Amino acid sequence: MDQEENYRPVIALTGASGNIGQYLMTELQKNYDIIAISRSRGHHINSEHVTWCACDFFSYEDAEKALRGADYAIYLIHSMLPSAKLTQGSFEDMDAILAELFARAAQRNSVKKIVYVSEMIPPEVENKDVSRHLRGRLEVERILGSYDIPVTTLQAGPFVSPSSSSSPITGLAKKSMKSDVRSIQRICLPEGKNAHWVLHYYIEWLSRITKPFIRISRSEDQIVRIFLRATRAPLLELTYDKTKSSPTYASYRISSGTLVNRQEVHNGRLEFLQLPNSRECIVAIHDYVPSLPWFIYKYTQAKLHLWVMKAFDLHLKQLSKHSK
Repeated sequence: MDQEENYRPVIALTGASGNIGQYLMTELQKNYDIIAISRSRGHHINSEHVTWCACDFFSYEDAEKALRGADYAIYLIHSMLPSAKLTQGSFEDMDAILAELFARAAQRNSVKKIVYVSEMIPPEVENKDVSRHLRGRLEVERILGSYDIPVTTLQAGPFVSPSSSSSPITGLAKKSMKSDVRSIQRICLPEGKNAHWVLHYYIEWLSRITKPFIRISRSEDQIVRIFLRATRAPLLELTYDKTKSSPTYASYRISSGTLVNRQEVHNGRLEFLQLPNSRECIVAIHDYVPSLPWFIYKYTQAKLHLWVMKAFDLHLKQLSKHSK
C-alpha cells in the first residue's frame, strides 16, 4: 500500500530542451517523474525525478524505446528544423510521419493519455481556409487520435519563458552534421491496398520502367539488389525488415551497395507508412548516406529519386482509375 501511495506517475516529455519543455519540466517534476526527451542527449544531467533520453522520432525503434515506462506523454514535436544534411519533402508530410510513429509507439507502451500542444486555430475558420502550417497541425491531431489512446489538445500562442524571449514550439534539434539524406513523399494507394502491398509493388514497377539500363533481382529471403545492366556489384542492396513490418508499415533496410557510404555510420532505410483511416501512404528514405560526392549527389541521384517518386504516384493514380 505504501508503495502505491508513493508512486509518482511517469510523463514522457518531448521537446524537453526547448523553452516550453523546460518550463513544463520545472512544474511537472513536483508531482511526476519525467522522461525528458530531446533529439540529442547533449550535456543534460539526470536528477532524482528527471531522466534524459535522446530520441530520433523518425525512427519507430527509437520512439518505442523512449516512451517505455511512461504513463502519459506530452507531444511537443514538429519538423520545422532540419534533421538531415539534405531534406526532401514538405513539413506536412514530415509532421505526419512523426505523429504516426509516436502514436504507434505510445500504443505499444500502453500510454494512458497523450497531451498534444498545438497552436491557436480560430474556431470559426474552416479547415480549407487554414494555412498549410495549421492544416498540418490539425492532421497531427487527427493522427494522434486515431489510436486507442485519449488525446487532449492544448492550443497555445507564442510562449515567453521566465528567462527568454518569445519562441515557437520546438521538438527537433540542430541540423545533422552527417552527410545524410531524409526524403519523404506522400502517395495515394489504390482501393483495398496497403503499405505492405505497395512496398513490394514498387520494386516490381521500378524493375519494369528502368529496363534496359537497370536490372533488379529479389532473392528468396527478400533481399533486393539493384544493378546497372552490365555490372556485377549492386548499386543498392535492400533487405526486407520482416520483424518490423506489418500491413500498414513496411520497411527495407538499405544494407549495402556501391551508392552507400560505408565509411560513416549507416542506418539507411526505405519505409512505407500508411496513415490511419486513409489511403494515403508516406514513402520515406531515412538516414541514407550516399557515396557520391555531395555536390554530384544533390544534382543527380537526389533529383532522380524525386522524379521516380512522382512517376510512381502518377502510376498509382492511373491504376486506381482503371480499377474502378
